[in-house]
Amino acid sequence: MKPADMDDTDWVEMKEKAAGLIRLCVSDEVMHLILDLTTPKEEGSDLQQHINVFQNILTDLTRLRVQMDDEDKAIILLCSLPGSYDHLVTTLTYGKDSITLTSITSALLSHGQRRQNAEGGSQGEGLYVQGCSDRGRNKGKAGSGKKRSKSKNRKTSECYSCKQIGHWKRDCPNIKQGSSTSANLVHTDDSCSEGDILCVSSSKCTDAWILDSGCSYHMTPNREWFTTFRSGSFGFVYLGDDKACAITGIGQIKIAMDDGGVRTLTNVRYIPELRKNLISLGTLQENGYSYRSDRDRDILKVSKGALTVMRVKRTAGNIYKLLGNTVVGDVASVESDNDATKLWHLRLGHLSERGMMELHKRSLLKGVCSCKMDLCKYCVLGKQCRVRFKPMKHKTEGILDYVHSDVWGPTREASMGGSRYFVTFTDDFSRKLWVYFMKQKSEVFSKFKLWKAEVENQTGRKIKYLRSDNGTEYTNSQFEKFCEQHGIQRHFSVRKTPQQNGVAERMNMSLTERARCLQLKAGLSKGFWAETINMACYLINRSPRASLEGKVAEEVWTGKPIDLDNLRIFGCPTFVHISSEDRSKLDPKSKKCIFVGYSKGVKGFKLWDPVSKKMVLSRDVVFDEQFMLKQSRETEVTESAGGSSGKEVIQVELEPTPNKNTSAVHQQPPEPTPINHDTADSGGASEDSVGVDDYQLARDRERRSINPPQRYGFEDLAAYALLTSSGDPSTFREAIVSQEKDKWMGAMMEEMESLQKNQTWELVQLPMGKRTIGCKWVYKRKSAVTEKEGEKFKARLVAKGYSQQKGIDYDEIFSPVVRHTSIRAVLALVASRDMHLEQMDVKTTFLHGNLDEQIYMEQPEGFSDTGKGRLVCKLK
Repeated sequence: MKPADMDDTDWVEMKEKAAGLIRLCVSDEVMHLILDLTTPKEEGSDLQQHINVFQNILTDLTRLRVQMDDEDKAIILLCSLPGSYDHLVTTLTYGKDSITLTSITSALLSHGQRRQNAEGGSQGEGLYVQGCSDRGRNKGKAGSGKKRSKSKNRKTSECYSCKQIGHWKRDCPNIKQGSSTSANLVHTDDSCSEGDILCVSSSKCTDAWILDSGCSYHMTPNREWFTTFRSGSFGFVYLGDDKACAITGIGQIKIAMDDGGVRTLTNVRYIPELRKNLISLGTLQENGYSYRSDRDRDILKVSKGALTVMRVKRTAGNIYKLLGNTVVGDVASVESDNDATKLWHLRLGHLSERGMMELHKRSLLKGVCSCKMDLCKYCVLGKQCRVRFKPMKHKTEGILDYVHSDVWGPTREASMGGSRYFVTFTDDFSRKLWVYFMKQKSEVFSKFKLWKAEVENQTGRKIKYLRSDNGTEYTNSQFEKFCEQHGIQRHFSVRKTPQQNGVAERMNMSLTERARCLQLKAGLSKGFWAETINMACYLINRSPRASLEGKVAEEVWTGKPIDLDNLRIFGCPTFVHISSEDRSKLDPKSKKCIFVGYSKGVKGFKLWDPVSKKMVLSRDVVFDEQFMLKQSRETEVTESAGGSSGKEVIQVELEPTPNKNTSAVHQQPPEPTPINHDTADSGGASEDSVGVDDYQLARDRERRSINPPQRYGFEDLAAYALLTSSGDPSTFREAIVSQEKDKWMGAMMEEMESLQKNQTWELVQLPMGKRTIGCKWVYKRKSAVTEKEGEKFKARLVAKGYSQQKGIDYDEIFSPVVRHTSIRAVLALVASRDMHLEQMDVKTTFLHGNLDEQIYMEQPEGFSDTGKGRLVCKLK
């Protein structure tokens, strides 16, 4: 059977190829037998034997070194099947980009086995499920071993409905008389047996809706039930017997529920060959609906949130039927032809469908039957917003399986080590955080290599995935080549879409917010921002995380419990012990410093000495944490009293700025008060911190900011506006309508006489393949030099040379203005030789030159020759 997506030419070519291969592989005796056959597979023969013969042919072809694609083998096998397998072939090839011989062979063998089992079993046309009702038989006789009696005579039988003798229940006149239908509702008979529902061979369509977890869509064979309908070909639906049923339409159906409400089923498929009305449970779940049963498991409730939208009852045959009736009789509307809806949509200024639905419920939209519309292009152009980002979790199985990274900065003020950026690395499994400080963004690659070597050596695991944005610091060739060599897969976010790198972005936000709190409380200057970031990183790694369900990142990373006994208040005053070698006998034994964090790899505390302006590492420290608590209480009392404490208000800013050179002149951090301090690195590498003996004033001092001079400021723009805001006309039309039109016309006539006298151009027809350049008049009013001379009016005709192309219309560019060096050279020569010098002026000097190129110009505006309007000026 030819696939639907294959061209006729390709299909004929494939058939000829298959026939040729078969003729090459069979003997002459076999060839005479199969010449008259239309297909290699005859009806009624064994499928297993047919596949074995096909495999033998493929083996013979392989011995003859005939190469065939696996998909071609599978297609040849399917084409060799008889017509009774057409439905199976369609099922095996529908919706698949490629097929393999192994999968096709397995499917055919399974189908053949099912056929054999069916032939040996019941020969009934369809599936019939016997009900559990005893039909009036004595339950006590069940299992008595007696044989089933023959059918009773109708005249002596008792009706199970009216209990009268002489007819059966299906012929009961009471049931027929009591059945009535409404004009707007399709009533369902709850007493129908489960056999009627599950009988495949039944040709009668039922009105009940069945909740089915095996169907992909809502389906119905009733065309008249649709309130909105869009006809077309929408694919096929395959039943349990591999029968393909075409979907010929999609629309909406309204159902009146047993609670009085009316629900609308959307995207219902219209399948005429279907015999039941099915509601897809999977579609309901995909749209956000959930279901649950009551205690007796007889009623199934489908709800969305706290609202119950439909109730389903379980029948005796374990079939769930909807408790409701289909609403019919409404006017069905075709979505693409609903002009009234489009008209009101335009009248209401492209109102949304939800808003139109509210107005339609209040009967304010006359002539509108349905508020569903096709795609409105202008609504998309005017209202389109970004696609909602769904929360996504990476199901990593161990540490370093997935790593998030991002760069933060630059800051307006550099840190004490000169850094303006920092890069973070976050492990997705443990959510442990590392921070590395940088002076330039280009240092990201070197920091990544340092971090990679450290974590892989500590854990013995390898980094598998790295998620980052599309910055050049991550996408340079060295970084990508390094990741390819080490087998690290890169995941990048889309441009201007930081939400796709949400873990790193939110981590940077949490890091800077906690650092800001530490810095504000400690009262440190902005130069200590790196120390506060390091301390915040240390504390984040030792705090419970919501993403880890309350676990601590450090514990997940190391597998060991954390110890918080060494934690101290950031910025609290401390007293550091001074060794005997650094003091005399009468000097104090300690000096006052400020606690600014911890140093990586050192069992001690990092402190800031405000006197010597250096960092101190020591383990002999006495902390005065009560001072911080006392200060907090004093601040609360002062604020509650509503008075001013008189203390300096310190503003801390940690947000990155787009300009690196906008900071003011940097100064050394001022001497902090007893609560001023610096930070230490915790989770990452603290390369930003200044060592005790490593600080040098000439090398590490902060440079002043050199700002470029301001050009084209307000004064320059104002001067330019004053120079260019003369009263001269800018176009020919302005000149001829101005009050001085006679003077401007005289100036233009003088210019034209000069051009014609010098034979500047000649009027010709424009050759094929050539193009013209435009021209315009330039006007200038010159003030009088002396009282005798009046005001002069000048007009010049200029060609629009900017429309020329180099190499086609011109080769050289020069200025017709003499250079000042040439004038000075002439004057020096005259002075040295004591010569006489005279000055003269030549009008239209540039017209005395000859052009080598062929340039065609349009005739001047207002001076085109009569009757020669189509001619152009060929410049000489």
